[in-house]
Amino acid sequence: MSTYADLETAIQLMEAEAVNFAYRLSKDTAVREAYVATIREMSAEIRSSVFQGTLTPEQGARFASEQRNVILEASRLKNSPIGKALAERLKSQGLKFGDLAEHYASKLFKTSFNGLTVSQQEEVYLEIIEAAGRDRPRFTAASRNLSRLAKGLWLLSAGMAIYNIASAEDKVEASIEEGVAVGGGLAGGAVAGLAVSMACGPGAPICAIVVIGMGSIFGSLGALWVYEENKSNVKGTQPRSGGGGGSW
Repeated sequence: MSTYADLETAIQLMEAEAVNFAYRLSKDTAVREAYVATIREMSAEIRSSVFQGTLTPEQGARFASEQRNVILEASRLKNSPIGKALAERLKSQGLKFGDLAEHYASKLFKTSFNGLTVSQQEEVYLEIIEAAGRDRPRFTAASRNLSRLAKGLWLLSAGMAIYNIASAEDKVEASIEEGVAVGGGLAGGAVAGLAVSMACGPGAPICAIVVIGMGSIFGSLGALWVYEENKSNVKGTQPRSGGGGGSW
């Protein structure tokens, strides 16, 4: 970057990117926490119904398996495109009841489900109900890492905003431009997010990050360009060289 205006614009774009991803990662972390709380509550309610005799162990297990998958898909609809792609990468879809029965029969009794006694099958059913409320450790670890990353990006974006405003001659103007750049970046990222499934397909988080990142950059540049052009028309001045609209 050869001029201060170019450096300022570059920092604004980096800040917009940081805010863009921090917002989406924070949203995904909140969705994951709500998902974990919901499946735990669901599992506890079904287990209680089985113990009270309202449901048989088999009915409870089938219902828990079905509801876990329903809650999973509903949560993915609330995820950002990046969070959804990452979730699909780690787990393409929920397991079916038959697969769960075989899995826990092998885990508990080292044999197929059909080879179990009635009491052993009931143990498997209860384990399926219990497991429906458990979160997998690797998913919990991934969610915590996303949360830490989001916090780091929020701090980074705040630091860059403070630097841009503190180093500007017109601090009010700089504050407005910060808002324009960040708002444009969020809007551009949101528009790009709509194209992620078509451009990347399922389970492609890296592609999703690239697409949304590019959308954020173009959104910020576009918003800054519009702001500079409108400011010039109102004030009768020229846009600043190398910044915002100047980089176009």
